[in-house]
Amino acid sequence: MEYRENEISHKSSQDPRLCDNYKGLSDAHNLPVASQSYDSRESEAFYGPTAANIFGYHWRYTFVVCAFLVVVPYLPSFVFEFGVHNDYMIWSYDNRKCCLGFPESTHLLVVGRPLGAILLNLHFAAFTGIKSLAIGRGVSLLVILWAYYLFCVVLIKNYKFAPPFSLTTGLLIFSLPPVALYVVWLTNFVPGSLTVFMSVLGYFLISLPLKDSETTSKNHTVISRRHLGYAVVFLSFFIYPPVGIFCLVFPLICALFMGRDQWARERGRIWAQIGTIVSLLVLYFFVTKFVLMPILWQMSQAVREYVLPTENYQFSLSIDIWKRLFLVNEFAAITFNLWTSNYIPGFHFAVLVFIAGMILWKIVRRAGHEGGSQWIDVASRWRAATVVVLLATSAAPVFLPRGGFVAYRIVFTAASMAVVLFLWAVYEVCSWWDSRRTLPAAVAVVVGIAIVFSSLRIHLFVANVNREYEFVRSSIRWLELDKLTKVVVVSPKWGAQIVRGSLFYDFRYMGTNFARMDGIVRVALRESGMSRRRARKINVSFVPDTVGRSAELRKYFCPCVDMSWAGFQTRIPPFSLAMGPMIPALSDSPVSVSTSASVEASSASLEAVGRVRRVSGPQMIIEGYAGYNIVLYRSRIYGFPQGFKPDYTDPNLSRRKGVLTGRSVKEVMNAVDRIPKNENIGLRAPRLIAENYKGYNIVSFDGSIYGFPQGMSPDYGDPDLARKPGVVVATSEDAVRALIDDKRVSK
Repeated sequence: MEYRENEISHKSSQDPRLCDNYKGLSDAHNLPVASQSYDSRESEAFYGPTAANIFGYHWRYTFVVCAFLVVVPYLPSFVFEFGVHNDYMIWSYDNRKCCLGFPESTHLLVVGRPLGAILLNLHFAAFTGIKSLAIGRGVSLLVILWAYYLFCVVLIKNYKFAPPFSLTTGLLIFSLPPVALYVVWLTNFVPGSLTVFMSVLGYFLISLPLKDSETTSKNHTVISRRHLGYAVVFLSFFIYPPVGIFCLVFPLICALFMGRDQWARERGRIWAQIGTIVSLLVLYFFVTKFVLMPILWQMSQAVREYVLPTENYQFSLSIDIWKRLFLVNEFAAITFNLWTSNYIPGFHFAVLVFIAGMILWKIVRRAGHEGGSQWIDVASRWRAATVVVLLATSAAPVFLPRGGFVAYRIVFTAASMAVVLFLWAVYEVCSWWDSRRTLPAAVAVVVGIAIVFSSLRIHLFVANVNREYEFVRSSIRWLELDKLTKVVVVSPKWGAQIVRGSLFYDFRYMGTNFARMDGIVRVALRESGMSRRRARKINVSFVPDTVGRSAELRKYFCPCVDMSWAGFQTRIPPFSLAMGPMIPALSDSPVSVSTSASVEASSASLEAVGRVRRVSGPQMIIEGYAGYNIVLYRSRIYGFPQGFKPDYTDPNLSRRKGVLTGRSVKEVMNAVDRIPKNENIGLRAPRLIAENYKGYNIVSFDGSIYGFPQGMSPDYGDPDLARKPGVVVATSEDAVRALIDDKRVSK
C-alpha cells in the first residue's frame, strides 16, 4: 500500500489519466491527512462533484437507501408466522417468571455466558404468542441497522474514510448469512444482534478522537469515554465472545485501506486498541474459568448436575491445536463463501485464490520496483502483522476451545474480515484501470450478488420453517383438546427439510427434528384455545419416524402429529456432519450405531478422515412410557424409571436397580411391559401434575391419575392405595379435578 504513490507517479507520464483516477480512488477510500475538511475532499470524490454532495455532506441520506437494501430481504420474515429451532422453547416454561427459567439457561451459565442467559430470559418474557415473534424480529433488525449506522460513523467521522467506501463495506458486512440468523432466529437476538451493537458501540467510544482537555494530565478523569468503550466490549464477551470481538474489524480496515501518513500517526493507537481488546478477552476467560464457574458450582445444584449435550461446549482450551485442523476446510467454506454459502459451495476456493494472488502480485510488484532491496519496509511489516494477528483472533473461537466447532453465528467476525480482504483485493485490481468506472462497477456487482443471495436464502429459510409450523398447527386442530393429555410427534429424519433448495441451518435440523422443541406443540395448543397452564401440562414427546412406522408401536403414539405427511425431504445439507450437535434418527431394529441410512452413509465417509463427532449426551426418545423414560445414550437404548436421575459417568449404570437396556427401542419397551405391576413398584416413580389444587396434590402414577389430600404421604406400594380415605382416582386429570370439586361442593 505504501508504494502506490511511487508506482502511480512512475506511470503517470505514460497515462496522464492514471494519476487523476488514482487520486480520486484514493480519496474515496481514505483521507491521508486527518485534519483535511470535507470541502477540500469532495471535489475529488469517488463519483464526481455532482454526487459528491450526496456522499459527503448528506451521506446519511445515502445510508437510508443502503439500510433499505438491507431490510428488503427480511420482508417475508414479518409476513409469515414461525419460530426457528429453540425459539419454541419459549413455550416450554413460564416465560413470564424471572430470570433463568429458559431451559438452556443452565447451559449458558456453564459455558461462560451468564449475562447472555439473563438477557435472553428477559427478552423472551415479552413474547406471548407466535405472532409476537415477528415484532421481535423487527426489533432485532432495527438493532442491526443501528449497529450499521454506528459502523459508518466510526469510519467516516472518527477515521475520516470516505462515505462511499464506509457505506458499501457496512452494507456488505451486514448482508452476510450470520446476520440473517441473528434476525430471523430470535434466540440469537441477544448473542447476535445485541452483541454486535454493543461491540460497535464500544469501539465507537474507543475510537473517538481525544479532546485537548483529555490529553492533559491535569484534566484526566478516571473513567473516560475510552474506558467506557472498553467496558462495553468486555461486557459483550459475557454474552457471546465470538461476536463481541467484531469490533476488531475496524483495525483491519485501517491496516488495509488507511493512507501512509494517517497510518503512521494512527498505528500506535490502533495496536494499543488491539492489545487491550485481546487482553480483555484473555481476562474474560480467566474470570469465567477460575472465578465465575467455581462460584456457580457452589451455589447452583442445576449447574453441578448439568450434563453437556455434546462435546462441543466444554469451557476449556484445546491442548493440541493440531487436532482441530480438520475444521480448516469447513471454516474456510463458511467464512470465505461470503454471501453465497450453501449456493456455491466451492466459491471459497476462488475467493481465497483471488486474495492470495493479489498479495503475491503486490509483493512481486514491490520487489521489482525496488530492485529487490528493502522491498518490504517497516510500515508494510506493521500492516502485515496487524492483518495476521486480527485474522488469527477472529478464528480463535473455532480452533482454540476444546471441542470447538464451526457455525455461522460463530464465524461472523471472521466472515466480516473476509469481506474486508475481498474488497481490498477488488480495490487493488481496479486500481490499474480507469477507477472512476471500473471500481464502482465492480462494487455494484458485488453488492448486487450480496442482496440477491440474501433474498433467496432468507425467503427459502422462512418458507421452510413457516410450513413446518403450519403443519403442526393444522394437526393440532384435529385433536380432541378437551380429552387431550399427551401429544406424540413422529419426527422426521435429522437434516430433513420441507422446502427443496439450498437452505441454511446452523444446527442442521428444524424444530420437529429435535426432541427438545416441545414448545412447537404447546404454542399450537394455545392458539387452538387451550390455556397457558394446561398447555404446559400436556405430555409432549418425540419419536423418530422409523420407530413410528411400526404397526406394533404405533398404538402407543396416538394422538400424534405425524410429520412424515409434511413433505419432509431427507437430503442432508452440505458441509460436514461435524458442524453442530449430531442428533441421529433411530431405527426400530437392533443397531450398534443408531443413525438413519443417509446419515450413516455420510458418517462412514467422514469417519474415514476422522471428521465425525459422535453423540455423547443423552437423547430422550419416549417420555413416560408405562412409568419409564426411554433414552438414547452413546448408541445404546436405556429405560429409566421416571424420577430416577441417571449418572451417565457411572460404568455400572446399566446394572442399577430398575434400569433397562436393549439394542432397540422396541426391545426396551417390551422389557418394560414384562415388569409385573407388583414388582419394582417403587421404581415406577410418580409424577406430580398439580400441587395444592383446592387442598389436593394431583399425581400421575401407574397409568392412573390420583388426587391426594395435602399432608398425606401415600404408600405407592399399597395395592389398596386407591381406596384410602380421601384419595380420588380417575383416568384423566380433568376427571380428578371434577371429583375434587364434587367433594368440596358436598362438604
